[in-house]
Amino acid sequence: MRQRLLFCLLFIGILLYYAIPQIRFYGSIEEIIFSISWLVFALLAVGGNIADVLYPKKKVLAENRKKNNQKQKRMYNY
Repeated sequence: MRQRLLFCLLFIGILLYYAIPQIRFYGSIEEIIFSISWLVFALLAVGGNIADVLYPKKKVLAENRKKNNQKQKRMYNY
């Protein structure tokens, strides 16, 4: 899961690297709106991936705790 998120961040970075020199903030209103909206969507994608990397889901954390509790149980042979 984490590798996919890091791959997405890398891919978004490559897209931004090639797109920023091509983006124009002057010209017709359609070009300006497209440029701003493209950057906003790219920043939302980066923010979502970073948030998912930094804050894992509660379900995943609960499953990890459950696995750790099962490992710590004592085994008795009678």
